[in-house]
Amino acid sequence: MSKPDGKQRTWYTLQLYLNDSLASGGDLKGGATTFLSSDESRKVAVEPKMGRVLLFQHAHLLHSGDEVTRGTKYTMRSDLLYEMF
Repeated sequence: MSKPDGKQRTWYTLQLYLNDSLASGGDLKGGATTFLSSDESRKVAVEPKMGRVLLFQHAHLLHSGDEVTRGTKYTMRSDLLYEMF
């Protein structure tokens, strides 16, 4: 991704979880961030936990936010930007 001037780019997502899943003692069911291998044969699910931070390259990494089936998922998300010289 780039801005119109073409100098700033983002390849990384920073996501901060603001509440807990059931597994972490909260009332949220579902809502994991799931990462898939390129052939989709393997996956890793990261459950929401308050204070947990994910930092990952979003451009070429298959990922999704799983459905929330109970409660509300709260997160803060940002892109890490860098400038091309």
